[in-house]
Amino acid sequence: MKELLLKEYYANQSTYASTFIFFAITAWVITDSHQIPSFLSVLFAGIFLFSTTYVDEQNNSHILINSLPVNRRLVIASKYVSGLLVGMLLLILTIVMNAVIPVNTPLTEMSIALTAAAIMITIALYYPAYMIFGPRFMGYVFIVVMVGILALAPHIANTNFLDTVTLLLQQYSTVALITGITAAAIVILVLSWIISVRVYVAKQF
Repeated sequence: MKELLLKEYYANQSTYASTFIFFAITAWVITDSHQIPSFLSVLFAGIFLFSTTYVDEQNNSHILINSLPVNRRLVIASKYVSGLLVGMLLLILTIVMNAVIPVNTPLTEMSIALTAAAIMITIALYYPAYMIFGPRFMGYVFIVVMVGILALAPHIANTNFLDTVTLLLQQYSTVALITGITAAAIVILVLSWIISVRVYVAKQF
């Protein structure tokens, strides 16, 4: 597993660097809104997933890795782990930047839990779809999602949608909600890994 994770890193060094650099720039630009939205880490985690699989396709990395005596289950596991690490690091950066910038409002525990769950679910949805439908399909999906985000984000920001969701969630115990959300996201992620493994093992390279 360690070797596969190192392979993921060395094969995608520029992607790792550009993800964090552009994340930091974007976060800095929108700091005047008094909070770097936690959703930004979900967005860049999704961009990272798409970028790494695109690079793998361009370099035919899947053919190379499967020419070696490696366990395909571990190949998939390494992709999930690298995606989780980057997603959680982006979330930690968001938390820290909101905490240290004086004019910003720190993220709430619920917001952090929802963001972590959203990152896990993004990974859980992306990899099985990528394994089943391929890079071309995911390219179209990526474009549609990005256009949708750019089109809807200003409207959502100008409404009380997020405030309404927060008020609804405040009716329940914070600890119970965080536990339930986290547990559900982990279950979805594990099921996703099982599906991805089965599809990947059956593939012919």
